[in-house]
Amino acid sequence: MQEEIADAVARALRVRLLPGRIPSARERRTSSPSAYDHYLLGRTLLLGGTPEGARRAAEELEKVVALDPSYAPAYANLAIALHDIGGDMQDPVAARAYRRKALATADRAVSVGPDLPEAYAARGLLRHLQRDWSGARDDLERAVRLGPGDPVAHRRLAIFLAGQGRFEDAVTAAGRAIELDPLGHLHWRWLGVIQASMGKTGIALDSVRRALELMPTSQWIRGELAQDEVLDGHAAEALEQLPYLTELDRLYVTALAQHDLGHDDEARRALGDIVARFSFREAGRVADVYAHWRDRDRAFEWLERGLREGQEIDLNLDPFLRDLRADARWNDLLRKAGLPSDVARQ
Repeated sequence: MQEEIADAVARALRVRLLPGRIPSARERRTSSPSAYDHYLLGRTLLLGGTPEGARRAAEELEKVVALDPSYAPAYANLAIALHDIGGDMQDPVAARAYRRKALATADRAVSVGPDLPEAYAARGLLRHLQRDWSGARDDLERAVRLGPGDPVAHRRLAIFLAGQGRFEDAVTAAGRAIELDPLGHLHWRWLGVIQASMGKTGIALDSVRRALELMPTSQWIRGELAQDEVLDGHAAEALEQLPYLTELDRLYVTALAQHDLGHDDEARRALGDIVARFSFREAGRVADVYAHWRDRDRAFEWLERGLREGQEIDLNLDPFLRDLRADARWNDLLRKAGLPSDVARQ
């Protein structure tokens, strides 16, 4: 019935999304009402922006694919949930296993939904995080072609473009996502991240605050807000967010903000905890702290280590590394990450 309605509406209005193509609901529907209920709950939990939400989302989405193995949107969302779970684990072996499973699940989403923008957008994001730049670009550009009205595809393309150093293009893509979905908190969050990476911390704070208005329970958005407060010179305000943050973000913000307040012992204790417990996957955070402390040599040492170990480090999309871009070592680091060296001059 859904397919018949979609065909009838498309023909009646002569809608042309792509040449010769009539909009289809095939990849977006499931014949199982129970599966759809689990899907809606899983997607909502995933959007909540907490590690626990990601775990619960994965449980719900696993039920969906068990009930309907052909339902592509469930695989696309499950891939992101699995990645987020892996990113919160303290066991390096388990974390890597989750992220491998996440990419395999995204491959499955594309396989069962070859015309679904959401599937390519999910795989494109995961490829980006693993520094498969050409694969990410192909997936994300295809996601936008297949779904020009899909805000998630535009948002994830924006993240990729910023990671390549194409900040103005990234702002345009993020703005398009917001035009399509003004109440999408993740669009505002990532616009803020991009703006902060451009050094525009004032407007970045406005964007992140808007994201928080839309999703006040998100621990990850709270973390972005605290980081931007530090960047904007508001260390005390950043510390006000500590009760709402994940454990890692609490240590990270403490190391940054307490240093700015002149409490070096407390800042160094927090950094020591990050190194002892999280450095197997958070070398970039350690580098951020050293960069913020103006210790460039140690910042570069930790970035080199993170890249060597295959950790997820987005050099251009990290506002705490902005001051390193003028260093002669920056271009060499970009080359090691597979990025064009002239990005540093933009």
